[in-house]
Amino acid sequence: MRWLHLLAAVAWVGGSLFYVIALLPAAADLTAPVRAAIDRRFRDVVQLAILSLLVTGAVLTFDRLQLQPGAAYAITLGVKVALAIWMFALAQDLASRGRRRTIERRAGLAAAGRAVSTWLMLGLGLAVLLLSDVLKVIGPP
Repeated sequence: MRWLHLLAAVAWVGGSLFYVIALLPAAADLTAPVRAAIDRRFRDVVQLAILSLLVTGAVLTFDRLQLQPGAAYAITLGVKVALAIWMFALAQDLASRGRRRTIERRAGLAAAGRAVSTWLMLGLGLAVLLLSDVLKVIGPP
């Protein structure tokens, strides 16, 4: 279960890192259909990662809290979950903005930028991964 949780987190955060560092700067050189295909496929990966993280996270949380890990663990876990929920909300917002942008392009309207939200989501993902390591250190054996 922990392996699936980590795999989903690494796919999303690693994919976000690649997206921000490699794809966004190169986006101007890509055709609109290629950009749309990349966005659609990455959105699918993120949706699968969110589903996996929610299911495995719930199971892992229940398992760990059964061991009565203490206040520091519970607080850190709470912060991690709150940051993850913020990431999920940002991902959903970016996905809906992506759909709106497609509609706006077809209607000839200007599309809004997404770089700030993407960087924020990446930062949150890195913070959540760091908190995972902290939980491993302070948690029950």
